[in-house]
Amino acid sequence: ERARSHRLLSKSLRPPEIGERFDIDGHPIFKWFPEGETEPENFYYVHYSGRMGNTLLKMLHERVEGFTKILPPPRDYVYKLKHEEYEGYVSDKTKNVLVYLYSPWSDRQDIKLAMDKVGKAFDDVESVQLAKLAIETVKERDIADGVQLKDYPGFILYPADGEWVRYTGDFGDPQGMIDLINKKAGTSVSLDGMGGAGLVKEMEPFVARAVKAVTDELITEATEAAGALEGAQAENAKQYVKVMERIAQKGAGYVEAEIGRLGGLLAKASVSPEKRKLFMLRTSILNSFKEAAAGGSAGDGEL
Repeated sequence: ERARSHRLLSKSLRPPEIGERFDIDGHPIFKWFPEGETEPENFYYVHYSGRMGNTLLKMLHERVEGFTKILPPPRDYVYKLKHEEYEGYVSDKTKNVLVYLYSPWSDRQDIKLAMDKVGKAFDDVESVQLAKLAIETVKERDIADGVQLKDYPGFILYPADGEWVRYTGDFGDPQGMIDLINKKAGTSVSLDGMGGAGLVKEMEPFVARAVKAVTDELITEATEAAGALEGAQAENAKQYVKVMERIAQKGAGYVEAEIGRLGGLLAKASVSPEKRKLFMLRTSILNSFKEAAAGGSAGDGEL
């Protein structure tokens, strides 16, 4: 940001003399100290709408020349359904949909936080969607009755290739929800963003063949298969092709060496969130080749 001379500090009123010195008889409270000053100016924090952090930043904009930082709108990972679109949304056979059915007057903060974590974990998986339906009228109650849900809140998962199932785990446990989705959707996502992030089922046959030999024919077929996919799946599939190309160029030791190199990069605190996400995705895909070579689920052979 603009100048390192501007700082936003948090300070508890210990010892109490600090509160007495600045005439603070209640807290929390903000005090603004202009650059070079030891006495504060009036700084009345009033929040009306939007992100509270942006209200504070706007006040800083007015006091610090050239300071223009603003927080983006918070990401909403859960789609709010209306009763008339419910059936069409959950019956999409290209999606695995986890639906949260709840009464607005008994909504729970721990569930909101858990669903946000689940949404972040599956952010790059287009085949998994999260939604919620408020039970407010007889029309929504009919929907809940249709999945034998009498007590709210509750969770129903609609797999793309099967019948709906109820989530019976702890509603505040995001890992439990992720485990159910992985089991029914065939995904390998983990809460920490590692696990099987970025894996593409359509590319597994090529991994099995690659551990035996990477040929020009294999790379061509894998490239065509990746091109037939869409969205994030297509981008992730291209990473498989890149791994095969590197194996062809650098030899069988490339996979282990690259996993080690990426591990070193991920250990650095300076890595940006975007780069960290990419490195984790690439590590996950590389591990699928490593596991296949060790006789894992993708096939037998040795890189």
